[in-house]
Order: sequence, then structure tokens, then C-alpha cells
Amino acid sequence: MNEDNVSRALRDIDRQRRIERERRRRQIKRQLTVVIVIMIVFFSLAGAAGYILFIKPAIEKGRTEKEAAVQTEEYQSIGERVSEDAAEPDSDKTGTATDASVYANESEQTVVDMASEEAAAPEVRDFDIEMTFIGDCCMASDLENRSEGSMLWSEENLPSTYFFEKVNQHFMDDDLTVANCENVFSDSQGVLRDKGEDGGFWFKSPARYAGIFKDGGIDAVSICNNHTLDYGKDALEDTGEALDAAGVDWGLRDKIIYYEKEGYRIAIVCVAYYNFNEVYDAAAYLKEAEENSDFQVIYFHGGKEYEPAPENWKVSACRYLVDEGADLVIGAHPHCLQRIEEYGGAEIVYSLGNFCFGGNNYPKTNKTIIYKCYLTIHEEDGVQTLSAKSREIIPCYVYTGDRNNWQPAPIEDKAEAEQVVAFMNGETETP
Repeated sequence: MNEDNVSRALRDIDRQRRIERERRRRQIKRQLTVVIVIMIVFFSLAGAAGYILFIKPAIEKGRTEKEAAVQTEEYQSIGERVSEDAAEPDSDKTGTATDASVYANESEQTVVDMASEEAAAPEVRDFDIEMTFIGDCCMASDLENRSEGSMLWSEENLPSTYFFEKVNQHFMDDDLTVANCENVFSDSQGVLRDKGEDGGFWFKSPARYAGIFKDGGIDAVSICNNHTLDYGKDALEDTGEALDAAGVDWGLRDKIIYYEKEGYRIAIVCVAYYNFNEVYDAAAYLKEAEENSDFQVIYFHGGKEYEPAPENWKVSACRYLVDEGADLVIGAHPHCLQRIEEYGGAEIVYSLGNFCFGGNNYPKTNKTIIYKCYLTIHEEDGVQTLSAKSREIIPCYVYTGDRNNWQPAPIEDKAEAEQVVAFMNGETETP
């Protein structure tokens, strides 16, 4: 089964999800209709009972009290006329009283004006959102290899915090950290997907190891890539369940990741496209995300492996998604870094490269980055707008031993780190 077959299989899964969502939507609609009818009947009866028991008696009582008040007013008026005839008013005292009354009225007006100004002043505030993105994380060994030093051996013999402990200071205090998960988590045997005569790699890890992401400070992962169906559809479903159990959100095509802070909502659309024609499906999911969020991120899997420059079709596809509304485009799959481009007011990171990658003992490149996106949200009278956007590149090693030790770490050498940043900015040809 090649990448086209994977895409068709994923579309079948999408179709089944849409049918199930439509069935649930109709069922909920019927239930809501019944509830609304019951509520209308209830409130109608309650209103009638309330009128008879409370409102009508109150009206009658008010009418009686009003008649009594009129009589009292007439008696007081007669008494006032008698008092006026008995004495002349003191002109000096009258003037003093009038001045005091004017002063009191002016003071009351000042208080009212101040209260009005305070009420009219708009409620204004600003807050920040910090998002972190890392590249390919394969938390498994090819064909479940458990030899000493392999990824699976390390997962079984080392603490779950080991794998990201040198970089998690960049994950723990942000708002959202997203990675690409390039393996399945399943305890079932599964059926190896046919990858043709050229073969390939198959990555599966026990379900309990999905918790490594959570323990490492990673909040969400994309599982939309060329290893999603390595062990069949059942193993893919197991992966979603394992991530759910670990408290890690996940995205797959129309299963969009949403994050909300202070009412501002971000969507992470996780897709894969290996040629330009497949980008139209991604655009459809992007439109769905636009209807439910304020800021849209495309996290895609695609492109030629170990190629430091993005192919022309991939550049066109990513730009097309920006034209369709994407605010940020993040790429993975080539297993190496590719440059960042500014286009249409958005940034496109063509490839983040490997990060914690269990699929290779000696990766061809040992450079990667942590990409941070900072947003400042301005809110005035309940209306929120994006007022500022910036980014940070943190150069890292994929591994820090003589061979892959499954433990990425920041590059501390200043010149070496600056070389990575220059490459990502398109200033040099190699990182």
C-alpha cells in the first residue's frame, strides 16, 4: 500500500466519521425538539399559575393602597393651607435653603456624571498566548525491535521523563506544545501494511508509552502521517484511545485540535499531502476550523525526505493554504530542517525535521529546532483582535550521544546555534 492508498484509507475513515456525526446530530436535534416543547408547556402553565396566585392579588392590593394614599394626600393638603395662612415665610431663611438645595443638586449631578463616565469607559485588556511546535517524534522501533539501546528497550528500562528532560523547560510553561507522532500505540498484534517491493519501516509501541508525551510536557500530537496505518485501522483506533488515556490531545484530518485561552480559540489542523492535488482536502478542513476558531494553524506531513529545500509543488501548496486563511503553516516528514518563509502575513515552516526519533540509530542529520509562536490578544468591550505576533527559534540536537540516545537537547555553542537560525531564515544553504 503506497501513500495514495493511505490517503484513500484515511478518506474512508473521514466518510465514516461524517456519517456517524450526522446520525448523532439528527438524534440530538430530535431530543432538543422534545425538550423545547416540554419547556414551553411547563412555562405556560407556570405563568398562568403565577398570575392567579401572585400577580392578580398584588394588583388588587395596590389599587386599595392607592385609594388610601389619595385620601391621605387630601387631608395633608388641607392642613398645609391652614399653616400657610397662620404664618409668613422668612425671606432670609428661604434664600439660604434655596442655595443649599442648588448646591446639593450640583453635587448629585457631579456624582451622576462621574458614574456615567466610568460606565462609558471601555473594558480594555491584553493577554499573551505561547505555542510551541516540534517535529517528528517516533516513540517506537522498527518492527518492534527491543535490542539493548533501541527506543523500545529504552522505554522499558528508563524513566518516562528521560526522553524530553533536556528540552521540556521550553514546554512546561507555555500554553500549548504540539508534536508529530510518527508511530502507533497499540497492544494488539495488528496486521503489517503492505509497502510494496521497496519495503519500508513499521513503527508500533505499547499503548502505555503514549504517556511519555504527557510526562515530557507535550500537550497534543498530529497522527496524520505515512505511519498512521502501519498496523491497520484497528491499531490507529488504539492509538487515539491510548493518547486519550494519557491526556494528550491528537489531530487527524477532520479531527481538529482546539485550544482556548480567555475566550480566544486556536485550531490545529493536522493533515498530510504528498502532492499538490491532496492539498484541497486540507483546505476543506481549514474552512471547518475557521468557523470554530480565531487563529488557524496547519500542521502538515509531506515532501521529499532528506531534501534541505522544499519542492516547488510543496511551496505552492503551503502558499495556497495561506491564501485560504491559514495563519501559520508547520511542516514535517523530510527528516531534516527546511527554511521558514513569510508569505501573505503568515509564516510557513517547511520542515521542522526530526526531534525525538526512534526510527534510526544514526540519523543523517543531527540538527532540529523548537519553534515558538507568540500571540498578543487585545480585547476591548468584549471584542478580541490579534494585535501582535512573533516567533522564536531554539536550535537543538536530535541526539546528544555517539549514536542516537533518543534525547534531543538545545545547542549551547553560540556559533553553531546561529548557523541553524541563519539556515531557517534562508540565509545559508546548510544548518
